[in-house]
Amino acid sequence: MKKIILLSFVNLLFSNQFNFNLEKSYITYTGMHPFHTWDGTSKDFTVDIKNHNNQLIIFVSVQLNSFDSKNENRDSNMLFYTESLKYPYVTFISDTIKYTELSVIKSIEGNLNFHGMEKRVNIDIQMIENDLNLSGQCKFKIDLNEFNIELPKLLMLPINNIIDINSKIVIDK
Repeated sequence: MKKIILLSFVNLLFSNQFNFNLEKSYITYTGMHPFHTWDGTSKDFTVDIKNHNNQLIIFVSVQLNSFDSKNENRDSNMLFYTESLKYPYVTFISDTIKYTELSVIKSIEGNLNFHGMEKRVNIDIQMIENDLNLSGQCKFKIDLNEFNIELPKLLMLPINNIIDINSKIVIDK
């Protein structure tokens, strides 16, 4: 955790100034069970971007307890099975992204830290720039089995081990 805080501070010191728009940004996970599908969304997360000489490094951190699926019991179960008291944050730090124009960035690779484990991920991203802001929207999947998370059950059937992640980060100019 100390490394995450130190990295965030260093990123802030050396980054170009960005105005992260939390109102328009979100991270959503979609879970599936044979009987239903649900979404949990967080609009309370941290984004740090280091931008120097057409190279970006992106750091994102979200607390598990900030996700809301509109069902308190389901949210409580998610926190229990992800052991959120022991592993409260999910973080992502990208590799260095070299670019000529931001709009040509189509994927980002980096490390996802979840449930105390770090995994390499490749994330498809769509960058959109207009006069008011720059936004990046991405989608990817995580396998709960790869992060050693026990699958909750409903009516003796486990949820799907694949969770869809959809995120939008908006930076005002």
